[in-house]
Amino acid sequence: MTAVRPAERLPGQATTEADAAAALRGLFDRQADAIPLAEDIAGIAVGRAQRIRSRRLTTSGIAATLVFVLVLTAAVSLRAWSTGEDRDSPLHGLGMAGDPQVAFDLEPSEFTAPVQPVGMLVDVRVGDRLWDATEGKWRTLVVDGADLTVVRTRLGWLAGDESGLWLMRTQGTAVQLLPGGERWTVNADGTQIAAVAGTTLRLAKLTVTGLQDIASSTVVAGDIPVGFVSTSVLLATADRGRYAIWRQNGGYRSTTGYVQLFGSPRFDTFGVVSSGGTTCLVQAAAATGQIKLQAYAGCHELLGSGVERAAVSPDGRYLASPFPGGMWIIDLDRSVASAGKDHKAGPTWVASCSADGTATPVWISTDTVVVGANNGYVACGVDGGQRPIALPSGVPGGAELVPIRR
Repeated sequence: MTAVRPAERLPGQATTEADAAAALRGLFDRQADAIPLAEDIAGIAVGRAQRIRSRRLTTSGIAATLVFVLVLTAAVSLRAWSTGEDRDSPLHGLGMAGDPQVAFDLEPSEFTAPVQPVGMLVDVRVGDRLWDATEGKWRTLVVDGADLTVVRTRLGWLAGDESGLWLMRTQGTAVQLLPGGERWTVNADGTQIAAVAGTTLRLAKLTVTGLQDIASSTVVAGDIPVGFVSTSVLLATADRGRYAIWRQNGGYRSTTGYVQLFGSPRFDTFGVVSSGGTTCLVQAAAATGQIKLQAYAGCHELLGSGVERAAVSPDGRYLASPFPGGMWIIDLDRSVASAGKDHKAGPTWVASCSADGTATPVWISTDTVVVGANNGYVACGVDGGQRPIALPSGVPGGAELVPIRR
């Protein structure tokens, strides 16, 4: 076979792809008579060579991409490890040796997408005026006062103080539910009200026309209804020195030793205890009608700073716990599991949000809580997301958020 020399190729010059293709075609042209059945075998060979080269380039590109992804993933993981961003760790965000200085803002980055504000998702109260976030308009409350409590339900707003309790229906009318002098609370879905007058506790169903009695019995003088634990009523003395559980069958058991106990839609509840300067979150069983400490859920000094304003999520899974300058969202069940493995573990928080020092959080769903921050409001998710709320025209920042029970 005669060797084919590319035309006008300089010494040391690399053969180009075009030269190689031309040479290969010339070679096969001279052999065409010996292989009469093949159509453009040179073209087939060149095409095959080009396809092989293309596959090699594609494979190389994929390999390079995979290497880049692996390097990037390793870098992110290394950053998470080095900055303590392991959300599965019960010590995440707690600092060394209980250091309360917790940073919440991420460092600015050119790759950070702008956070778009969300609409007003919760009602607010300003004096005797109520901003209805659903209808987007102001309403006038039937009563007004510094001690007024307002709660939104499916049927409308419960508005009550020492002068009585009213249901403000969504269509604009109102009906009085309780006379003055009774202390009251509402359950997790806004369907039942517990009220105490003197030593008599009354449990009733909330309807659009008023209250329908369910049960009543005698309790200890000074008990105040502060929430529900499943279908039982949680009571406390004014100084929170003693708590009690009242059941619909008339059962009544009291206990002491808790700084705070929270209402819950579940049969168990959570609270805060303090001893020897240590403040701990605990799980308390109440299914048997007795409040009994069941398990620890982590200890940290910040737990005591805003415990009276902390709020349990509608499904009982999370606790929004404010402290000066911020707020934790604590996963209650994971906190119990972590503390069971390590008694020195802190609560397992899944998110942290900016918050005013005196803010009271309001859950708007099972996974999102709204809290006041910087004379405005932010919506915080259990996934760690935090978005500012765009205030409607005429709605001031810093107004009182209205709790939701529905």
